[in-house]
Amino acid sequence: MLAGEEEAEPSQFHRRLGLVKSGHLPHVVGPRPRMDRSIFMAANIREQRPTGLKRSEKDFTHLRNEGEFSDATIHVGHVSFPVHRNILACCSPYFRALFTNQLCTDGAGYGQCLTSQASNSSRMSSGEKTTGNVDMMDNSSADWFGVTRAIEKNMQDTPRVVNEAVSHSYEIASKRNNMTRQYDLHYPEVKQDFRSQSSPPDVHQSHLAPPTTQATATTTITTAAAPSSGLVPAPTTAGKTNACNTCRSVFSQRRRARAPCQEVCLQDVSADIADIIIEHAYGGAVTVTSANVEHLLTAADRFQILSLVKKCCAFLLNELNITNCISIIKFCSRFYTCDALRKTATRFLLDNFPSVCQLSAEFERLTHPELSTILRADHLNVKHEETVLDAIIKWVLADVGNRQELIPDLVQCVRVGLMLPENMREFVDSWLVSSNLSSEFNQVTLQVMESVLQSQKQQMTSVDGAMFSPRLPRDILFVIGGSNFGFPLNLVEAFDCRTFSWSVICPYDFAPRSYHGMVALNEDIYVIGGFSGHVYLSSCCKLRADSLIWENVTPMNTKRCYVGAVTVKGSIYTVGGYDGVYRLNSAERFSTDTNQWSFIAPMNQQRSDAGVAVLDDKVYVCGGFNGMECIRSVELYDPSTDCWSALPSMPRGRSGLGLAAHNGRLYAVGGFDGVDSAVRLSVMESFDPDTCQWTVLEPMFHPRSNLAVEVLEDLLYAIGGYCGDRTTSAVECYDFDTNTWFESGQLSHNRSALGACVVSGLSNTADILRRNGPERCALVHLQEY
Repeated sequence: MLAGEEEAEPSQFHRRLGLVKSGHLPHVVGPRPRMDRSIFMAANIREQRPTGLKRSEKDFTHLRNEGEFSDATIHVGHVSFPVHRNILACCSPYFRALFTNQLCTDGAGYGQCLTSQASNSSRMSSGEKTTGNVDMMDNSSADWFGVTRAIEKNMQDTPRVVNEAVSHSYEIASKRNNMTRQYDLHYPEVKQDFRSQSSPPDVHQSHLAPPTTQATATTTITTAAAPSSGLVPAPTTAGKTNACNTCRSVFSQRRRARAPCQEVCLQDVSADIADIIIEHAYGGAVTVTSANVEHLLTAADRFQILSLVKKCCAFLLNELNITNCISIIKFCSRFYTCDALRKTATRFLLDNFPSVCQLSAEFERLTHPELSTILRADHLNVKHEETVLDAIIKWVLADVGNRQELIPDLVQCVRVGLMLPENMREFVDSWLVSSNLSSEFNQVTLQVMESVLQSQKQQMTSVDGAMFSPRLPRDILFVIGGSNFGFPLNLVEAFDCRTFSWSVICPYDFAPRSYHGMVALNEDIYVIGGFSGHVYLSSCCKLRADSLIWENVTPMNTKRCYVGAVTVKGSIYTVGGYDGVYRLNSAERFSTDTNQWSFIAPMNQQRSDAGVAVLDDKVYVCGGFNGMECIRSVELYDPSTDCWSALPSMPRGRSGLGLAAHNGRLYAVGGFDGVDSAVRLSVMESFDPDTCQWTVLEPMFHPRSNLAVEVLEDLLYAIGGYCGDRTTSAVECYDFDTNTWFESGQLSHNRSALGACVVSGLSNTADILRRNGPERCALVHLQEY
């Protein structure tokens, strides 16, 4: 079955299954089905395990705070931290290799100090080696290179090392708990008698000075005789408490008597950062802030604590903005473990390049190779190449004396073949025609223009295809489905706003449909409801734009044709429509977390074929058809209150219109007013929510209804539609600044009742737009300052 295809008429079993899903199954008289006990026990185990893990983390933190059973001490400057090697080994392959290969070989086992330097996982320049220094308090040596090799081996198999360490830790804890339980059951009256002349020294009292003498401690356990029947009597509460305390003392004394305390000295890390790392290893809460993230991420990468590295990267990703994206790229370039964040920040820089040039002080501190790499990138998001020239001039003016000679080389990064004469004239006017220009400023601008003209002259004799290759856009406009001659289609087309051309892409494995809703959420395109040519649909499917694979989605609770769909804060909302019998006023919300649809408050009026858009996280519904006439009423839905409210109506009633939001205003385009069946509207009106006023704007060239409307790079696109006697493939663009329309590239097929949406930041943009040539540089790798 194709994605989104409506299933056949359900059998009695499937009807009852649908009632079970919706919660409307009638009461069934009879015995309840018996649940297998093993399943019940497994469910309880799964439910109780998180509580046990939390309790273990609490116990580990208590052990750390009290210093009990600690078998190692970490020295950072003048601060010492008693730790447990097993716990640190579970958290970090670095500490696992360190404690495994650097165990104390001296009989006394005290006073040894290991100094480790240089993160083995940090990015190193070509030819640079990882080195380390070892300093022992007793002047003994250690096999540091063995530790390095172990670290390298563990870095390649980090998940396995961590899992084995965790399993080993759980096994030890389980054996220890079983031993304690046996004492509780079999020795209810345990008494202890330590026969020693002097108590053994406490290794936690002095971390630096080795003990002078250590007496041998012996432990004697006496138990009461068991009853003659062979049955063990149930221990009393006091007996259990005494047994636990006794076992704790026994284990503590044996630990102190047998296991030497390994002491490790860490350099190039502060005590505060070390305390955070150890707290994280013991399961404590760690707060990453802008003040500690740099040092914390450096230390986490050095000690190979991947969970803490991910937490720091998540914090930096959340703080990523136009002013700090360059510094985040350079900082993350030092660590292999932060490669994903580096790529994300680099893509953010390329997508927002014009704003970064204007607002980021870090842009002027880029080196010449770094700037050249950025300007050559195919993913550089600029509508006109003149924007690249602006960036060059600004960068050169930051240090004219040292950078002016680099202008010809930087101009070679500009795709001069795409620069139009009228745009060049505007560029020169914007830089030279000003009242406060210095002579130095004019010299730089004129030198840039001279280099551009020289480069264009070279293209007349020796053509470089890269100079004429359009850059890849950040946003792609998708159009899916529609109707032509009354037959639904399953066509998928993508629009390239750099070349103003459409490309048909090949995922045809979804059911044809028209009059459907369509929205984009992250990198997924949802196709909702509609008409298959035979039945009205409640089914939904989605296209994963990054892989071009279709998947089914949970169907709506109601069949909806002529439906409106939008997204607000990660949820999908569908309003109105036609179920084959009635025009609907109901509305539904889809949660991607639960993968379920739920009803929300209904609209005040029944309507289908309405225009729907989102402005300031509120849903606007305009016009539509109520089954009797085309209406002009407007309603507003607030998801935070789940309430609908009425707004001033449009100047005329119409259905099948397109509605879009841009810069705080709504734009209603085209439609059908119900007066003459052969006449469609070309009118365009805008609504200002602040004044609650409608304003008539410049009309379209082609009257049409049932069109798709989307905003892409500050232009409004009117796509396809029905002209009254036929469908059309015409596409028009509206410029908000000039209040004018102009023609754009046409669709591959005539169609109306189609869906459209915009998807941003795809990694396979070149494949979708049929730009399969090798890219100059998709991602930028910036060096350190």
